[in-house]
Amino acid sequence: MSAQPQTPTRSTTPRLRADQVETLVTHALNAPMSVVDSALRVVYVNASFARWFQRTPAEVTGLTLVDL
Repeated sequence: MSAQPQTPTRSTTPRLRADQVETLVTHALNAPMSVVDSALRVVYVNASFARWFQRTPAEVTGLTLVDL
């Protein structure tokens, strides 16, 4: 008997698209989250993080941590 190589099967579990993940992080999670680049500029924040500064995510994005 020779063993036949097994072909990996694909999972049928639905996966989230990138825009769905962004929506989940931005609106559903209550934890403050941000992404800051190497120049200390805010490139992403969710609504919870922006509320800390009484601003919207659009107002916080693009600021440096010093400006914030």
